[in-house]
Amino acid sequence: MKRLVIAIDCDDVLTDTLPQVTKDFNQTYGTRVGLEHMYLDHNEIAAVFGVKTGQEAIQRFHAIYRRKGYYEALKPIKGAEDAIRQLAQNHELHVVTGRQSFLEDATLYTLDTYFPGMFKSVEHTNYYKDDNETTAIQRSKAEVCLQIGADILIDDHVVHGEDVLKAGVREVILFGDYPWNKRDKLVPGMVHCKNWQETLKQVRVISGAE
Repeated sequence: MKRLVIAIDCDDVLTDTLPQVTKDFNQTYGTRVGLEHMYLDHNEIAAVFGVKTGQEAIQRFHAIYRRKGYYEALKPIKGAEDAIRQLAQNHELHVVTGRQSFLEDATLYTLDTYFPGMFKSVEHTNYYKDDNETTAIQRSKAEVCLQIGADILIDDHVVHGEDVLKAGVREVILFGDYPWNKRDKLVPGMVHCKNWQETLKQVRVISGAE
């Protein structure tokens, strides 16, 4: 079995995030945002999110994320704790998340609480950057995966997976059963696993353990 370097997303892969976020967004802003509205193109945002621009939507979401203790209260996805323990025994794990840098403390709290000592590094890429956050450094997950020498990315977002494969990472596991990652056909190198049980099996296949 080959020891792999595995990059793992956080939101909706390790933690059950967007179901809670959409609920709180609707309660706060009087909208009817559903999971099917996540990751819309900016020109589709206004009618759904009650804003005029993509930046306004980002700022509204960030206002929720900045609530004291908000991200710390998020719980792991079913099966994540046991799966990460198993993976950490045989592979090198890194968190590569699109979260903003201002959430670093919250991310570390979650990892220390539910996944203690299992990740070698934690990388925040500031995917949805507020233009007013001048100190936040925006990076692609592809760039980070190349820096850490990742063999695999486990992520729920098709776009990140495609970018990482184009950059030269060998394998992507598209994680979860979400409206935003349903595709009729996936690019070569990408496999869809709906839960952590399927994901563990696929990692064993990639590593040569099966």
